[in-house]
Amino acid sequence: MGADGWAGAALRSSDTPLPPGWELCVLQGVNAPVTAANVTDLDQWQAAEGGSTNNTAAYNPFNTRRMTDARGAPIPGVISSNGFPAFASWAAGCEATVATLFQPNMWSITSALRAGTIAPAGAFLAVVDQSAWCAPSADGVPCYANAVLGVAGTLPDFVAHSAALDVYGNVKSDLLAYQLAVAAIIADQGVMAARSEQLAAEQSQVSAARAQADTAARALRRFAIDEYVSSGLYSSASLANLGVGVNPHSAQDADGVIAQQYLGITANDLLAADKVASAAVHASLARRDDAARAVTQATFRLASDTAAEHRTLTRMVADVATMQIAGACTTVAIAAPTPTGAAPNAAGTTGTTTTVPTTTTTTTTTTVPPTTTSTTTPPTTTTTTTTVPGTQSTASPQNANPAGVAALQGCVASLAPPGIP
Repeated sequence: MGADGWAGAALRSSDTPLPPGWELCVLQGVNAPVTAANVTDLDQWQAAEGGSTNNTAAYNPFNTRRMTDARGAPIPGVISSNGFPAFASWAAGCEATVATLFQPNMWSITSALRAGTIAPAGAFLAVVDQSAWCAPSADGVPCYANAVLGVAGTLPDFVAHSAALDVYGNVKSDLLAYQLAVAAIIADQGVMAARSEQLAAEQSQVSAARAQADTAARALRRFAIDEYVSSGLYSSASLANLGVGVNPHSAQDADGVIAQQYLGITANDLLAADKVASAAVHASLARRDDAARAVTQATFRLASDTAAEHRTLTRMVADVATMQIAGACTTVAIAAPTPTGAAPNAAGTTGTTTTVPTTTTTTTTTTVPPTTTSTTTPPTTTTTTTTVPGTQSTASPQNANPAGVAALQGCVASLAPPGIP
């Protein structure tokens, strides 16, 4: 170790850039929070050492000489031309760096990083000087004395903005957005189930109302036919106009009048029952259609929230990958959303064609010798086609594996500054 120094030169072909957000790996490794102070401190420390970016010690930002992990296992690497280890990847370099920081003689550095509040960067370098990381010069001057004192040329005038805070912030916000999206889908599914259950109940009511209408219509037809057969003539005028008085079609004796009055009462009762049953069918159809529209709306809402959840998951997967390239949360496995097949139609529904029986009363004039009378034929049943919006099956939310989400949540929480959830 030791201040190899910032040479003030641009990145050379032999230099190795560190991945965006590389500070996250170091901070997670020593159980330190992601704070602006910590990120700045690590950036300034790396600038003072010049490791990787200003020498041949690839992926060795602070020029550690250690090539074993915290358990003593070897970390593959080679000794570079400037005497410091060069590693094949940032994961290896970070592991060596963290293992060095866990040495008992480096406690002042890890303690400062875990506090996450040491600022300005010169103050942090003074803390590093209290450790064995950088040996003092022969005359006893601390390794980073010039940097701490702000001597011109010791550190670059400008240290590039680190992506660490952005990378961490993006993953944190993605995780929250994903969790909110999943909660919205669960709520949508509850609403969808309730609306579908209501639609099924209303459809059952429609079937029952139609059955009652069919029964009333058949009773009315049977009455018309029976009266026509038994009397030879079914006169609606005499039944429907009982209050008008005697007319050419009325019964001509007292018994006939009484019988005809009973027939009129029966006919009126059957007609009234038929009208009530028809009205019940129309009312149940209206309720069924309202329920169908509610299902359609719930389907749209579920589809919309599912699409939003997919977008959030896709974004989270990409941002987690960036964080893992930086060396943090590397054990987290988040599944990307998979195609759900053909998209639903524009309305998000399928049409169900049903037939609605209705009754129609047709009045005709029939000539029966020797008299002409206006008769009413039995009600006829016609068929009306009604399209009922049905539900379009919606794919279940494309949940990332729960274990992966829980692991990510734990990793994000471990990097959070104290007091911030």
